[in-house]
Amino acid sequence: MAETDETAVPAGTQLSDCCQVLDAKLNNFIANQRREGYASADLPELVFDQFGDTLVNKPHLASIEDELIQEFHNPKKGASGRKCELDVKNSKYNGAKGTVTLLSPVINCNGIVIGIDKVGHFFQLGYTIYSRLNGSTSGVVFDHVADGAVKVFNNWLHSRTGKRYKDPRGHFAKAILTAKYPNAFKFTQKGYNQNSEMNSFGAANTGVYSQADICANNAGAQFYKDLEKSVPGQRFSFSKFVTKDWSERYNPSLYTQELAATVWPNILVMRNWKMTLYDQGKVKSQLVENCQFSGTGTRFKVSVGPAAKAMASGSFDLSTRRDSKVARQTGLVNGITLKGNIQFQGEMRQFLLNSITENKIEGTWGHGANSANGGACTIET
Repeated sequence: MAETDETAVPAGTQLSDCCQVLDAKLNNFIANQRREGYASADLPELVFDQFGDTLVNKPHLASIEDELIQEFHNPKKGASGRKCELDVKNSKYNGAKGTVTLLSPVINCNGIVIGIDKVGHFFQLGYTIYSRLNGSTSGVVFDHVADGAVKVFNNWLHSRTGKRYKDPRGHFAKAILTAKYPNAFKFTQKGYNQNSEMNSFGAANTGVYSQADICANNAGAQFYKDLEKSVPGQRFSFSKFVTKDWSERYNPSLYTQELAATVWPNILVMRNWKMTLYDQGKVKSQLVENCQFSGTGTRFKVSVGPAAKAMASGSFDLSTRRDSKVARQTGLVNGITLKGNIQFQGEMRQFLLNSITENKIEGTWGHGANSANGGACTIET
């Protein structure tokens, strides 16, 4: 599995909906297993073995991910395709280091563009959640041991730079694997999802905590639950489970501070924005124009106006935020604040804006030194 960026799909790319292909693969396999005499209770494990288990030579991929990557083709000129491979240079991860630059191709599922990695999460981690909720105690113990091994590695890695990694109990490397844990582990779906995104499936590996991954995990768990109770002849549709929350375009990720310092400037500079100013109470739109950012780090110039003609300009300072519930729990960055001014027709207006998603920034503008007495402001792609 890898990270992805649906907004990095080149303009004009045509992606054919692949839900029918996924449905056929899944339903044909289920029908074959039933013909061989397997009962509904056997199907979740069989489906996981076929679609969700990892490959020996590609341990970072669920088998269905590799199958789709090999089978689906990129769009050719003037024609549609079933996947689009992404160039990291055109993505929000441009300039980042490490495994986050290995981007998952994207596909179209039920009109929603998602990373192929989400299909892997659905079949792989969805099964893990399903099986743990159904009493797989040995699996829960394995999760804790594997998590401990990751923490030991992180401690070794961080110590090379003079930083020692602690687990939530305050243990350092030597104590992590020898710590006395209770005989019975309590598994929670929420805890598992957060732990997987904080460790090998997310922040500890790539710097990204994907809330879209978690949605795919949960949908997969529900699928396996439904599968266990299914009756012969019942068909499953992938489109029933895929929602916009599987897309990081609509369900934004959180980032480590180091990665956020790369991602958010890229988001501002690389995308085409439109600014809308409103009077107080959003009663009347004062202005709707293109908005372009330029710069690096935490200071950005902004120009507003028709293409190639700035009618207003100014500058914004960027600061990162950790004010969502997940951000407060994890210490990760969930968004940004933009504060600055733009000169409109001789008047300097102040702005205070917060990101809502990676495609929408909202806040207020004002006259003089006040950033709120003018009205509302929306900047979106």
